[in-house]
Amino acid sequence: MAELDLVIRGATLYDGTGGPPRQGEIGIKGDRIAAVGGSGLSGARVLDAGGLAAAPGFIDTHSHSDLRVLEQPTLDAKLRQGITLELFGQDGISVAPVKEEQVENRRRQLAGLLTNPKGFWQWRSVAEYLAEVANAEPAVDVAYLVPHGAVREWVMGLEDRLATDAELRQILIDRGVDALSVFDPRTKKTWEGAQLRALCEDLRRLEELAATVDEKPAATTNGTRVAKRG
Repeated sequence: MAELDLVIRGATLYDGTGGPPRQGEIGIKGDRIAAVGGSGLSGARVLDAGGLAAAPGFIDTHSHSDLRVLEQPTLDAKLRQGITLELFGQDGISVAPVKEEQVENRRRQLAGLLTNPKGFWQWRSVAEYLAEVANAEPAVDVAYLVPHGAVREWVMGLEDRLATDAELRQILIDRGVDALSVFDPRTKKTWEGAQLRALCEDLRRLEELAATVDEKPAATTNGTRVAKRG
């Protein structure tokens, strides 16, 4: 093997397979892990881990760093916890998609979750937001759930009614939905009874429409089950 750029020695390895931890070395070449386990690796740099744990990065499946990633792309607080992937777009309400006339209200809505840093918000679509995130070159990997409440507001405002089939088709096709997070933008109250069933009915019908264009939004399944149990 060609000489490694970095060798980490003296680490307790938790390799993610469920097996017991073990002592070993880690070899890094470029931006890839090239070797794990054993001993005797050589590299341009050697780091003594002093018995500290080394493990695959953690996934933060409920992150609210949607704006923080632009303000501080290094996301130091997350890296120090071993997080290497964050999932944005939580709770069905996030920063994109958003129409120009919706920006100020959306900023106020999200300030408690995402803070309200100056600037940003030049995007309108999810694609434009993700392009801005990519340009920031964040230190962690990121993924984005398409927020149902934000898409619903884009298509039909804050009207307190079920979406029509035409509106659901617009949500699916125009926004390119792959996975949803769920929130109803019409109310701040906890969902219960008929309100939750009505929202899940929207998702059930969205799933049916998705089947007609050979695209299935993966995150509709649980909502559909709730609606059926009604």
